[in-house]
Amino acid sequence: MIYIGLMVLLLVPLYVLGQPKTQRGGKEVSPGGTLAQLRDQHNIGQAALGKIDPASESMRLATLGMRGIASTILWQQADYYKREKFWDRYAATLKQIALLQPHFVNVWDHQAHNLTYNISVEFDGYKQRYEWVKKGIDFLVDGTRFNARQPILQWFLGIYTGQKIGVADEKKQYRELFRNDNDYHDRLTSQGIDARQSDVLGSDGKPDHWLVGRQWFLQSYDLVKAGAYCKKSPHIYYSDSPKCRLRYSEAIEEEGVLDDRAKFSWNKAGDEWKEFGDRDILTTWGHTIKMNGLLSARESLKASMEAFNEEVGDAGDRLTEKIRSELPSEEKQALETPEDQRSPAQQKLAYEAGQKMKPTVMQIAEFAGPGKSRSAVDLATRVRESNEYVSHVEAYRNQVNYQYWETRAIAEQRDVTVAARRQMFEADALLQEAKLDEAITKYDEAWANWYQVFRRYPVLMTDDIASDVLKSIRRYKRILDSDLPEDFPLAEFVKFKEMYDKGGMDWQVENILSRWTSDAAKLDPEADIFETDLIKKDLLLDAGSGVMLPKTELKEGEKPATETAPALEPADAGQPPEPAPVQQPGEASPDQASTTGSPDEPSSVRPPTLENPSQEDGLN
Repeated sequence: MIYIGLMVLLLVPLYVLGQPKTQRGGKEVSPGGTLAQLRDQHNIGQAALGKIDPASESMRLATLGMRGIASTILWQQADYYKREKFWDRYAATLKQIALLQPHFVNVWDHQAHNLTYNISVEFDGYKQRYEWVKKGIDFLVDGTRFNARQPILQWFLGIYTGQKIGVADEKKQYRELFRNDNDYHDRLTSQGIDARQSDVLGSDGKPDHWLVGRQWFLQSYDLVKAGAYCKKSPHIYYSDSPKCRLRYSEAIEEEGVLDDRAKFSWNKAGDEWKEFGDRDILTTWGHTIKMNGLLSARESLKASMEAFNEEVGDAGDRLTEKIRSELPSEEKQALETPEDQRSPAQQKLAYEAGQKMKPTVMQIAEFAGPGKSRSAVDLATRVRESNEYVSHVEAYRNQVNYQYWETRAIAEQRDVTVAARRQMFEADALLQEAKLDEAITKYDEAWANWYQVFRRYPVLMTDDIASDVLKSIRRYKRILDSDLPEDFPLAEFVKFKEMYDKGGMDWQVENILSRWTSDAAKLDPEADIFETDLIKKDLLLDAGSGVMLPKTELKEGEKPATETAPALEPADAGQPPEPAPVQQPGEASPDQASTTGSPDEPSSVRPPTLENPSQEDGLN
C-alpha cells in the first residue's frame, strides 16, 4: 500500500509538469504545464519543428514508450534488406524509420545518401540508377517538411542535386534525363523549387540540375539568415551556391556550348564568386575575414613591418650577429663549410643554426634598447597580429580554391579561350567523322589559341582543361603519325603537364603558379606572364627536360623555401605594378628574416598543393 500511495503522489507533479497547452476557439485557455511552457519559450514544440504527421504520432504512441527499441530493430532490418538487395522492402522500411524518428536529421541524411549513392549504383541501366538518385533526393525533401529549421537538409539537397547528377560517371546521360524530366520538374515545383523560373533554366531553356541545386543552397542560406543554425564551416557552406554556377558553366562548355552563352554564364559565375568573396566569414579563431581582403591585409602587414623596421633600426642585424657569435663551435664550422662540401651531420647542424639565427619580431623589439623597447613591442604585436590575419585569409582561400575560381572565371570569358575550346571541340568532332585534313587545320588553330591562354593564365595548365588539351594533342599526334613538329606551340605545355601529372614537379613551382593565379587577375588582358620579371627572376627552363624549375638562392643554414616573388608587371606600361605580397604559404614569415624578425610562432607548414577543382571539399 505504501508503494501504491507513493505512485499516486508522484502523479501530482507529473500532471503539473506535463499538462499540455489547451486552446478553445483559437484562443489560449491554459499555457499548460512547465514542460509545455518551456517548449513554447524555446520554440521547440512539435509544430515549431516541422510538419505533424498523424501516422507518425500514432506509431510513436503505439510503441508504448519503446520508440528507441523499435527504431533500432528497423535500422537493423534496413541494413539486412540492403545487404540482400531487397530494394522495395528497404525503401518501405526507411519510411517506417522516418515515421518513428521524423525529427532525427541523421535518419534523412544517412538514408538519402544510401538511396542516392549506394543503392543507385547496384543497377545496370543508367535510367534505373537515375530513378534511385531521384528517390534519394525525394526522401530528403520529405525530411525538410518534418524539420523546418534544419538548413543542413537543404544544403544536402544542393549537394545531391548538383554533385550526384553532375559529377557521376553517367553525368552526360543524367544531365540529359534531368533536363527532359518534365514530371520531375513539376514535382520540384510542388516541393518549393520553381523549375520554370529563369534562374534554373540552362542554355537550352530547360531546367539544369546545377542551377536547381543552387536554389536549394539559397533556401538553406535563407533559413540561416532567419536565425536557424547550420553546423558547417561558413567558408565551405557559403561557397557552394556560387560553385554551382561555376560548375554549370563548365558543364555547358563540355557539351559544346562555346559562344556568348558560355561567356555570359562565366560572367555571372564570376560576379557570384566575387559576392562570396565580399561576405564576412566567421573563422575558428573568433574573428571575421573576407576572401577578397587578402591584398589589403598584405598591405597592412607590409606597413606594420616598415614601421617596425624603422623603429628598431639595425637591432635585427645586431641580434642575429649576437646569436651567431654564441653558437656552438660545431654549428659555426658547419655554416662556414661550403654547402656542397658539408657532410650529412653538418647539413643538419647548419640548418639548426640557421633557424636559431632568425629572431622573432618580439625578440628584436626586446633587444632594441631601453629607449625603443616599449613602442617596438607594440609594433611587434601589431606585426604578429597582421601576419596571423594574412595567414588565416590565405588558409581559408586555399580551402575553397578561391584564387583558382576567380582566375578561371576571368579566363573563360576571353574570346581567345572560347575560340580555343570551340576549335578543339570541332576538331575532335571532325576526327570522329574521319575528316583528317580538316581536323588537323582546326587543331592547329586551337593550339595557337591555347598557347595564348596558357601563357596568360598558366595555372590552367594543371587542371581538367589541360588534361582535355593533352588528350587532343595525343589524337593530333596519331593523325600525323609522327612526332610533334619542332615548332609546336604547346611543346612546353606538354612537357610541363606530363611532369606535373607524374608528381615530378618541385613543390615550389606549385606555390609560384598559385601566386600567378591571383596576380593574373590584375594584369592587362594581353599580358604574357612568361614575359614578366617574375618568370625571368624566379623560373628557368631546364633545357634537358623542358620542365620549368624555380631559381633558389639559399642563405646559409636555410632549407629550400619559396622566395617572395616580385609583383607582376603589366605588359601595358600605363598601369603601375602591384606591390609584392609580403608572405606566401610556406615562406618564412615576414619577420623571421635575418634582419626584420618574425612572429613568435612562425608557420612551418608546407604550402598547399596547387589549387585544383578536382581536389576541393563540397562540390566534387
